[in-house]
Amino acid sequence: MPSSTKSGRNAQHFFLRIILPTLLSFILFTLAMFTVIIPSFERNMFERKREMIRELTNTAYSVIDEYYALELADSLSRSDAQYQCAEQIRNMRYGEEGKDYFWITDMHPYMVMHPYRPDLEQTDLRQYSDPEGKRLFVVFVDTVKASGEGYVDYMWQWKDDSTRIVPKLSFVREFEPWGWVIGTGIYVEDVRAEIHNLTTNLVYISIGILIILGILLFVITQQSLVIERKRRSAAEALRESEERYRSLVEASTEGLVLYLADQFVSANNTMLSILGLPRAETSDAVLRNALLGDGQSASSGAEYFRSIIRNSYPRNPVEADLTTSTGAVRRVLLTASPITLGEKQGVTIIVRDLGIEGESGEGDETSVSGFKQFMDKIRVGVFRADISNFGLIELNDTAAEFLGFSKRHDAIGSSLSGLIANANDRAAFIEQLEAHGKTANHIVSIQKLDGGVLMLSISATAINDETGQALYYDGILEDVTERLKADEDRENLIVELQASLHFLYEPVDFYIKDIVSCPLDWPIRKAAELMSRMKYSSILITSEKGEYIGIVTDRDLRNRVTAAGLDASTPVHQVMTSPIITIRENTLIFDAFIAMHERGTRHLAVRNGEGRIISQISSEELLQVQRHSASFILKEIKHAQSAEDLAPLQQRQAHIVHALVESGAKSKRITKIISSVTDAVMVRLTELAVEELGPPPVPFVFMALGSQGREEQTLHTDQDNAIVYADAGETKREQVAEYFQALAARVCDRMNESGYHFCPGEAMARNPKWCRDISTWKEYYRDWIHNANPQDLIDVSIFFDFRHVYGDESFVNELRQHIFAIAEHQSGFFLHLTKNSLLHKPPVDMLGRIQLESKGEHADTFNIKNTLMPLSDFARLYSIRHKISATNTLERYHQLRMKGIIQESTYQELLLAYNTLMQLRLRHQTQQLSRNQQPDNAVRLTELTQIELKTLKSTFTQITSIQKALSYEFTGEAL
Repeated sequence: MPSSTKSGRNAQHFFLRIILPTLLSFILFTLAMFTVIIPSFERNMFERKREMIRELTNTAYSVIDEYYALELADSLSRSDAQYQCAEQIRNMRYGEEGKDYFWITDMHPYMVMHPYRPDLEQTDLRQYSDPEGKRLFVVFVDTVKASGEGYVDYMWQWKDDSTRIVPKLSFVREFEPWGWVIGTGIYVEDVRAEIHNLTTNLVYISIGILIILGILLFVITQQSLVIERKRRSAAEALRESEERYRSLVEASTEGLVLYLADQFVSANNTMLSILGLPRAETSDAVLRNALLGDGQSASSGAEYFRSIIRNSYPRNPVEADLTTSTGAVRRVLLTASPITLGEKQGVTIIVRDLGIEGESGEGDETSVSGFKQFMDKIRVGVFRADISNFGLIELNDTAAEFLGFSKRHDAIGSSLSGLIANANDRAAFIEQLEAHGKTANHIVSIQKLDGGVLMLSISATAINDETGQALYYDGILEDVTERLKADEDRENLIVELQASLHFLYEPVDFYIKDIVSCPLDWPIRKAAELMSRMKYSSILITSEKGEYIGIVTDRDLRNRVTAAGLDASTPVHQVMTSPIITIRENTLIFDAFIAMHERGTRHLAVRNGEGRIISQISSEELLQVQRHSASFILKEIKHAQSAEDLAPLQQRQAHIVHALVESGAKSKRITKIISSVTDAVMVRLTELAVEELGPPPVPFVFMALGSQGREEQTLHTDQDNAIVYADAGETKREQVAEYFQALAARVCDRMNESGYHFCPGEAMARNPKWCRDISTWKEYYRDWIHNANPQDLIDVSIFFDFRHVYGDESFVNELRQHIFAIAEHQSGFFLHLTKNSLLHKPPVDMLGRIQLESKGEHADTFNIKNTLMPLSDFARLYSIRHKISATNTLERYHQLRMKGIIQESTYQELLLAYNTLMQLRLRHQTQQLSRNQQPDNAVRLTELTQIELKTLKSTFTQITSIQKALSYEFTGEAL
């Protein structure tokens, strides 16, 4: 073909592919700019201005509403409230020049307030019209009468310049209680000026872009000519490189197969030798038959090459078996890599010969077999799992042992996720992997085949190909059962030590009791009988003047009377110890022990501030400090036989909480201890009730709700619980219901006798409504989520914080999964939850001052429980939405952070706010108990230091920010 003809075609081709599309782009860009983009900007800007005056009017409306609230609270008369309100709004300005304003009329209309036209105030505006004859104030009134609010356009003076009349658009809204109309507006000329400036700027930008594109087109034209010349050179070089590539392939000492454009193009001599083929046989048909067999071959090598054809081959080296032309089986290591030759896509497969039928060869040290041997020797489980169903593809012996399999091959095909015992943990594990493609140190419990449970830490990541398509999961398993137990034991030990150490530094007057004494001439027998009757280990001896002159202890009776064979009628003063060793009533228990050790005695007398002996104390009594520990109380609960045995434990629990608060223990540990004690009481009373009523007719679970369900109980709490039992047949339904109602009544009544008062709202299992079968409970939740209004959800919010205490935990898991399933995509349900949460605002006014109760029993206080509610509401709402099974608020925060739902900064803010308020709540209640007051949630500001007040205000600010984010996400509105 002549070169001139070819050049002409190239030029035509260049024009059609590059220049013409560029010119069309110029034209389309210009048309789009002036017919779509600029008009769209104009509309959007005008809409933003309309929305701005609407929001500004709502802001002024809220000011009126605040003064109306003061009127309702009898803080101001209506006239004073209206006057002060009008004056505040008179001074409100906005806009760049600070001259945009608000005005108020009534429904007559009379002008109530206008900052730039005071001459109109208190005048009848019915006949007032703009230059075009529109009676605008009458139109304002008609608009709010029709729909409560709306937009009105008219002519009005330019801001504070009464000589300039321009178009204006206003938004008006009625304040019905006072019969006021509040409004503000924008000047249309302002908007048009902004639009004109924007249009001008866009035109300049467009011209600049067109100039730049023209320059680029010129440069591209020049470069394309250069590229075309280079392309011709490259085509020639490609042909030469293919020849060189073939030469390198033939020279390779490892087998190599080239699969290109859906054909097996070639194989080098080494590969042909491995397959037992003649060197001339390199056609696609011959290679396909040798590598794939008859299409039904089950060898791993044949399956590997089929995956090459399907383009689903593994990207990592794979050991496989290849069948040679003689029928021998050779073990090979296959490694595939993508390749591009010209415009053709293909794969090169390197084949390393490992020997016949597993015979060792020189490549063993670097083979996959070597890695497997290493894998099997370490005490970390290593596994590979299927991407779709988590079926185990490969694992080492340690992983098989962890998962409860005696042999590794028995585990192949088993679903890793299916071995996770807890359904909620299983769902969280799957969701984490599917959402993020990896998980790190995910703690789960594994139900082994022998019935045992193992706590494992799973870390896994998806292995992807070059296109990002996941192939399988690779991961490791670590047995953390002992570590978790050690962590739990350590935490419990720290708490026990904190409480015990605190009691050692209490004064001995905590243990003071009445004196037991007798005259010095009493016979020993009579004194011993008095000690026995009073259950004292010592008795003080008095002189004829009534002064305490000595002491006789049970050790004195053993050593000086029984062992010495002394007559029991001997006067007691002959065996007494004198003088009496005394300590002051404010002596610390620790110092009392020191005094006993130094003096070699087990008994001391206690003097008051005036030096008079008021009591006696023994080392055994001081050692009762151990009874003020959580573990000791839990042991006592476990062996209690009645509600009467349990009642005194609440007071001792309060002493523990006081000790922990004073020693700086974390609020989470304190509330967990309180909740654990309540759990133990419920469990013990349920066991006693079951012993009385007989075995339950069907499986059931006793659940804790509310603060106990969240493990966040304080010293001011009541009962919140429920029973869920298995569905019974129609013939047994009534009998089963009667059994569990009797059980619930016994447990709840005895808890009330033990100091856990009835719930005022009857949210207890003793209420037949909350003692039902699993099917009824599912209907409850379905109705609450699909049909409930906001008030209904306020009443039942505690039922979304439920936790297993006694019985079959599977009911709890089943209910929770039911909630997650039916709540998905139920935006109305989450909207109602959000609005309920926003009802509990931090008690601060617009100036940041803490608002207190103005009257009633708790005047001059704020309710700290209510301030905590937005934090637990936030955790509950997000946990339901994102299917988090934890019920504890702090644990919910942790899970939300781990899932990436909340940022680290938000997580830290939530922790700080929660811990600050909970620590303050616990301290307030323990201080009340120390003053012999009933604990409550009404905190006085006088209890707080200046630093605590600042911290509290900062916490309230954080809660407000959190509520704003919550409102925006679930309601689309800003607070």
